[in-house]
Amino acid sequence: MERSVAQALLETWWNQDPEMRYSEIKCGEDYRCHVTLWQIFWDEPHERPLGYGEAGDLESAIQIAIADAKQKGNT
Repeated sequence: MERSVAQALLETWWNQDPEMRYSEIKCGEDYRCHVTLWQIFWDEPHERPLGYGEAGDLESAIQIAIADAKQKGNT
């Protein structure tokens, strides 16, 4: 099976800390995709958002979320 661009982007980000990261993907009206990247912590709160992206396609939303996380120093 061939990997999609979206899968490759998320795997690259996720593989940096696979036990402690996850992503949340929502697709809404008007072909909007919302991606939130999360980090799990052992302290309180147990999970925190690292980056957020919204775009008209999934790949762009993922790229924006990863760039947002990098800009905030969350990578």
